[in-house]
Amino acid sequence: EEGLSALSMKRLAREAGLTAPRAYHYFPDVDQLLIEMGRRELRAVRAAQVDRIETSQRPAERLALSTSTYLREVAERGVLLQVLLNAPVVRAALRREQRQIRARNTQMLGARFSQSRNVPEDFALAATSILTSVVLRTGRILARGRLSLAAAEILANDVVESCNRRLVREAADGQSAS
Repeated sequence: EEGLSALSMKRLAREAGLTAPRAYHYFPDVDQLLIEMGRRELRAVRAAQVDRIETSQRPAERLALSTSTYLREVAERGVLLQVLLNAPVVRAALRREQRQIRARNTQMLGARFSQSRNVPEDFALAATSILTSVVLRTGRILARGRLSLAAAEILANDVVESCNRRLVREAADGQSAS
């Protein structure tokens, strides 16, 4: 309500109905609490994506479901996520973890795309990295209230889908020319 600068462990404990020593038992300071809240929110977003994509076996549909679910989670959690991830201590603490998660996901998605669509792996990895950045940026714009959820879903899914189609065409054209 008053921003992160107004937070203190004593105040948080009081609001949660705990004594200050009990609150410190769980978190040594406000920064650690905020970092864990950031982790929790990001895990919830990823879990929702995984649950949703498991409803389909078709790669293109799974990708669209993942993108839409991410954007819907951002629409629901966006204010909290933005506040947490804009806090320097949270951003710094989670940066390495998030980069590792993103790198693993990029490798997995790029390999799947390469295999399922017969696209060179280095090309698929680069495309996955670029398109992931587009979706993440769309999420930030959505979280700031500068774009509706419906528009964000349409734009992000259309960009991803059209780029993937073009990559497949380019790969097929390159193979037929050789």
